[in-house]
Amino acid sequence: MESSPILVVDDESSYLELVKGLLNDVGYKNVLTEMNPLKVMPLLERTDIDLILLDVYMPEMNGLELLEKIYAEYPGIPVIIVTAVNEVEIALKAVKLGAYEFITKPPNTDRLFLTIQRALSKRLLETERDSLRKDFVEGKPERRVFSDLITDSPLMYKVFELVEIFAPTNETVLIAGETGTGKDLIAKKIHDLSPRRDYQFIPVNLASISTTLFESELFGHRKGTFTGADNDKMGYFESANKGTIFLDEIGELPMH
Repeated sequence: MESSPILVVDDESSYLELVKGLLNDVGYKNVLTEMNPLKVMPLLERTDIDLILLDVYMPEMNGLELLEKIYAEYPGIPVIIVTAVNEVEIALKAVKLGAYEFITKPPNTDRLFLTIQRALSKRLLETERDSLRKDFVEGKPERRVFSDLITDSPLMYKVFELVEIFAPTNETVLIAGETGTGKDLIAKKIHDLSPRRDYQFIPVNLASISTTLFESELFGHRKGTFTGADNDKMGYFESANKGTIFLDEIGELPMH
């Protein structure tokens, strides 16, 4: 098992030695221990820590108070709260403050190891995701437009590359995907990277337009064209002139 730096914080030296021994036995050789919670933040400033096992009740500082400080400055480090008191209120508060998990003393070794393994796996995935995003965005300055899209999928970065290819063109682009997959976000990125970026981006949900008003909504109408047309109306296409129009839910349109 690959060694990962783990920090165990507790005011009981016997407990620290016990946990360190257990972790060493299953392959986690790089384990740091600290009895004084006041020294944890300075330690994190100079040491790369992958995971923290943190006691709640300590004389110098309450563990939940320290948890809040850790999460504020190092949100990527998973913190597992460990305490001798099995209190639901404490557990809920710990999770609310950013704890990865809450377990009680003495820890069930199987559960402890499984929780640590899951937390470290999650941290590794997040690190790889951040590295992938950083490498992609730093490749070209204009790619910063994608920095607000969170993904750990290499396939999504292929989609971003396709966006870069089509954005400078005047081609009509079909974006396919299930509901909720972010087709509108990709459409906006195409607009943001295009020569039309300084003009309007107009999203239109076609499913919400009545079939009787479809032509009028898209292309506009003149006053008196039909009953109820009391004023000239600019359609979506005219509103998007020189910009980009995103026709959402085209699959909901009738065939005729």
